[in-house]
Amino acid sequence: MERQSQDFKTKMKVSNPLNDIAANLGVTPKVLTQLATGEDKEFRELVRGIFSILPENEVMLVASDEGINVEFLDYLARLFVDNQPILLTILQNPSANSATRQDIIGNFLKIRSYPLPGTRKLRLLSSKQSVKVLKRLQTS
Repeated sequence: MERQSQDFKTKMKVSNPLNDIAANLGVTPKVLTQLATGEDKEFRELVRGIFSILPENEVMLVASDEGINVEFLDYLARLFVDNQPILLTILQNPSANSATRQDIIGNFLKIRSYPLPGTRKLRLLSSKQSVKVLKRLQTS
């Protein structure tokens, strides 16, 4: 019995908040992410409002989900453009596309007032390489 209780607690800690939000809205997580990036302005604003009040660690859980809609990761990167921990989480997600990674790195470079070095090279960075670049910039 105690083992089952511990398993339940572990599952609850790593539960993706996206599932709960989608369930409360009566849709699947996949539909939620598609609607959040779709044509319906009211729904996009609803999702933006929900995510803007979520605790940072919960947004990071969503951003780390490798099965998440690629367009939704881009959406999160734009929504949390000033939140470094969330942006680093998106960079570490192998599902993030190269354009999203490049935008995030470009924003970090602008914030740090660094000239943007060879953009073509930045496009080719993997998620692990992108994080290494950003960590070097943060320490310099």
